[in-house]
Amino acid sequence: MIEAPGDRLVSHDPATGAVLGEVAATPLEEVGAVLARVRFAQPAWQERGYHGRAIALMRWRDAIRDDR
Repeated sequence: MIEAPGDRLVSHDPATGAVLGEVAATPLEEVGAVLARVRFAQPAWQERGYHGRAIALMRWRDAIRDDR
């Protein structure tokens, strides 16, 4: 379940109701610009291939885990 109090999105575990995390919500007027950046980056991401994307995601995972 996700709720949006103010300018934050709060994610809850549906089984327990416990808060899993919280992130800033993107204002509606900024969504178009965000999507334009995503569309611009997508061809380079695709060119990495499956193996290249897997390595990039594992590095990202490690960075997140190391930052705890």
